[in-house]
Amino acid sequence: MEPDSADEQVDITFPDGSVSGSDHADIHARLSALVGHASTLEPLRPISDLDFYRRHKLDDHTWLDELKATFDREPDEPLPDFSQLPQSMVDYVSVPGTFF
Repeated sequence: MEPDSADEQVDITFPDGSVSGSDHADIHARLSALVGHASTLEPLRPISDLDFYRRHKLDDHTWLDELKATFDREPDEPLPDFSQLPQSMVDYVSVPGTFF
């Protein structure tokens, strides 16, 4: 469900049982420590913000260039066959209106 406003906060329960609000000053640091790398919590963008959800940004590279960078491969190892991917998976990182 899309939030009604950017000011809505949610409570996050951590594995140790502690609870922190998404609007708490140290929430980004706590989430980063939990997952082991820098992380930020952001509100869900509206479904109409399609550029945010795009797999590739509108610049000089293609979705395939971006996808190649995603896979850890040996120097001459080919990419998997992506020819059967649905167009929505080519265009978007996630279904517009959702994000993980």
